[in-house]
Amino acid sequence: MLFYVMIASGHAASSKSQTLGAPCQHDMDCTDSIRGSYCTLEGFCECSPFYVRLNETKCLPSQLLESECVLSEQCSMRVANSVCVESRCHCEDGFLQFRKHTCLSREDYRKLFHHDDHS
Repeated sequence: MLFYVMIASGHAASSKSQTLGAPCQHDMDCTDSIRGSYCTLEGFCECSPFYVRLNETKCLPSQLLESECVLSEQCSMRVANSVCVESRCHCEDGFLQFRKHTCLSREDYRKLFHHDDHS
């Protein structure tokens, strides 16, 4: 019976909608309302590592190249030199995509694929 009371009281506490930056005691205080969040050691709700804050109530996951995005930070958090353009992660101007996880400078791309012995 005690177990049921703990679940019921935990559920009642989590039914209140939480916001980022709000005080918390446990991760569930945040995650029940905001996917991709956690309770910091200081006792405040924040976006989890590899998640980006969109607003007071939403954390967005970081993304690889060609994945859907809303903010450029979603892309650049996982892939250096990438941005969100037209709702997709792409390499910044002057960089070329190598697989879904790397944006190489044109110089590095040439070195990697053209093995120029004259340089």
